[in-house]
Amino acid sequence: MEGSSGPAPAPQPPGRRELSMDPVKAQGVLTELTRKERHAAELWPKHWGFYTRLKEIHEEQALKMGEA
Repeated sequence: MEGSSGPAPAPQPPGRRELSMDPVKAQGVLTELTRKERHAAELWPKHWGFYTRLKEIHEEQALKMGEA
């Protein structure tokens, strides 16, 4: 094994190479996702906040019906 410098590097699959730029940053995927999540967090209480109080509302109505 004279002249051997170690194992040969693994061959690269054809047509696949390392990109010089990050496609996620280049396309703004994370920025857009973050913006959409923030917007959804703002809209959620307006659309669905009622359901967080539903149990309280049912209990209040049950108490009112029991008193009547």
